[in-house]
Amino acid sequence: MVNLSVRDLIKEFPGGVRAVNGINFTVPAGKLFTLLGPSGCGKTTTLRLVAGLESPTSGQILFNNEDYTSFPPHGRNIGMVFQSYALFPHMSVFENVAYGLRVRNASKDDLGRKVGEVLELVGLAHTADRRPSQLSGGQQQRIALARALVYDPSILLLDEPLSNLDAKLRVQMRDEIRRIQKAAGATTVYVTHDQEEALSISDIVAVLHSGKISQMGHPYEIYEKPTSAIVADFIGQANFVDCSLRTAVSGNDGSCTIAVGGEHILDVGRSVSDGNSAFAVGDMALLFFRPEKASISTEAVPQRNIPCTVLQILYLGESVRYMVELVSGETVCVSANRRIEGIGEGDTAFVILDPVDCTIFPFEQKALIEGGN
Repeated sequence: MVNLSVRDLIKEFPGGVRAVNGINFTVPAGKLFTLLGPSGCGKTTTLRLVAGLESPTSGQILFNNEDYTSFPPHGRNIGMVFQSYALFPHMSVFENVAYGLRVRNASKDDLGRKVGEVLELVGLAHTADRRPSQLSGGQQQRIALARALVYDPSILLLDEPLSNLDAKLRVQMRDEIRRIQKAAGATTVYVTHDQEEALSISDIVAVLHSGKISQMGHPYEIYEKPTSAIVADFIGQANFVDCSLRTAVSGNDGSCTIAVGGEHILDVGRSVSDGNSAFAVGDMALLFFRPEKASISTEAVPQRNIPCTVLQILYLGESVRYMVELVSGETVCVSANRRIEGIGEGDTAFVILDPVDCTIFPFEQKALIEGGN
């Protein structure tokens, strides 16, 4: 089992474009590490650098603390699964999976045994004699995974492996990938733009933005405690509301009191500075909370409510979504498990917030969200 370390990795393309701009991370042996971000953030380029398909401008790539930066792809013992599966259409499933072992001159006995074992692992031993065209998309993806695992790679790399599948099959396959990865014990780097996918299968998630890691941690940390408005906005649904500080922040990552719409007072349990900004009384800030962390009520709760008007109620089966306009004029979303009696569209009500579920970010970060950068 191999741990992977990336140190100060930079990739600059002609024209001075830095696709990867000083990335650092470590993947412990046997863990599934996900690079998550929108198109153009540098995640696939990072994966290609680890695979040796691109050469870095500077930085290091280490396997078990040994420098592999200049090793060619075939010298890294990498298993890679592509978005397009890249199966050989003229070969049987058995021969597709066996291809990497044949290239490595495996003996006939080893080849048959290992292919059989990995096909059992992915649950497709019964398809060994079929052609890829006779398999479903999900089965083809599992065969591509089997082919990458059959020669016991040091590192397994998966580049948007589920993007060609329909929504229901993606959910099924992400669970399968997690099961297979854990059973194989493979150190894995997974690339995706799908937040739910990343949160559900990963041991560690790194959120990329403009070639840099904005935040890295366990999935629940990324979702529950984002360190910037950019991360909060990208992961899941987010509400942002302009506010001003009524009390100074008490310590680093501390609590405070804010005003929304100039007068409605709220207690906030968490504040996150970007290192360049300090929160002081009177400063503008950006209040963040998740739709499912808020509630709607006909009754106010002192220092925990914002008056609102209900604009729209959407029944979604497993939840009910309330779109409301705050007294400040901003529209936010509140998600409830069931429809709330006595509150209809056009009614006045209160958005109720617990301080532990509220975070403020520097007001300057609002421009990054609105600009989509």
